[in-house]
Amino acid sequence: MLGTMKALLLTAPSTLTLTDLETPEPDAGEVRVRIAACGICGSDVHGYTGSTGRRIPPLVMGHEAAGIIDAVGQNVSGQMIGQRVALDSTVFCGECEFCCNGKENLCTHRQVLGVSCDAYRRQGCFAEYAIVPERCVYPLPDQMGFVAASLLEPLTIGLQAVRLGNAGPATRSAVVIGAGTIGLAIIVALKSYGVQRIAAVDLDASRLKEATEFGADAVFEADQTTAEQLAEWGASSADTDGADLVL
Repeated sequence: MLGTMKALLLTAPSTLTLTDLETPEPDAGEVRVRIAACGICGSDVHGYTGSTGRRIPPLVMGHEAAGIIDAVGQNVSGQMIGQRVALDSTVFCGECEFCCNGKENLCTHRQVLGVSCDAYRRQGCFAEYAIVPERCVYPLPDQMGFVAASLLEPLTIGLQAVRLGNAGPATRSAVVIGAGTIGLAIIVALKSYGVQRIAAVDLDASRLKEATEFGADAVFEADQTTAEQLAEWGASSADTDGADLVL
């Protein structure tokens, strides 16, 4: 028993309070992770401003996290203690039809870290410790730091989008709409999959600068670009009328 822990609690719209909460203890099949880094998602910002019904106070938000396992429940190997891990933001059962078919994000019994809907409620990672099932942590390579590991959640969203788009060396051009964190992750994934040309579109010039640094071959300011201009850039030959892939 560790007594209490520090946590950043959403107590009202636009109000985060650093407070003491009871340190959670892992039940059977669960691990406790001492949080070392946690990203701030755009959805957390929406929760802070009160513009979403998915984060209702009081709530500990945060779902892009990494840390060190410091305690385990029954039926979990004690050898996991001390392991550096990233956390899955979706807590899934591993037993329902969706889970058994590799669609854990649609788990019938899913919960989401840092989300307060009745069906999904689960305290998040803006705290010193978080509890998740053993199956919801992923070991980190020694060379990966915790801050980088906390970005694995948005990175994998971008990677999955590129996979669903069947991108590859035969993809002649791809346009990424939005160059925020996930947009940049998509650009990185497109480059790694060998896509020939990549363009980024955004309203924010600073984001477009980052898109170039992350590998975009061309950038377009959304409020100064027409759909026809994007189609012209994306067309790889006279017999095509736009980009091969738009994300």
